[in-house]
Amino acid sequence: MDRVVIEDLQVDAIIGIHDWERAGRQPLRFDIEMTVDNRAAAASDAIADAIDYFTVAARVTALVVESRCELLETLVERIAALVLRDFPCAAVTVRVRKPRAIANARHAAIEIHRERA
Repeated sequence: MDRVVIEDLQVDAIIGIHDWERAGRQPLRFDIEMTVDNRAAAASDAIADAIDYFTVAARVTALVVESRCELLETLVERIAALVLRDFPCAAVTVRVRKPRAIANARHAAIEIHRERA
């Protein structure tokens, strides 16, 4: 299988369990990897046969901006569910990095992999 990858999509969100985290938006960085068979898209050269990664990014961005999750785990599950429900992929891996989560660390991260049932 092939992969369509969106790497380092930055979206500002209200997320966290602490009051100071919920006082304003903070940056999150997402990597989204979708497992697909790209042969039809390659043969037809038509977006209708491909995963439109621009639309995936727009839909994920809208979900994140509107969300008010406390946990990153909840947010990545919702993103995975959206991608599997709305786009023709066999599986999705979603990774989110939260740069300001831990003092003296570059970021905290959660990564999940979900497959179509």
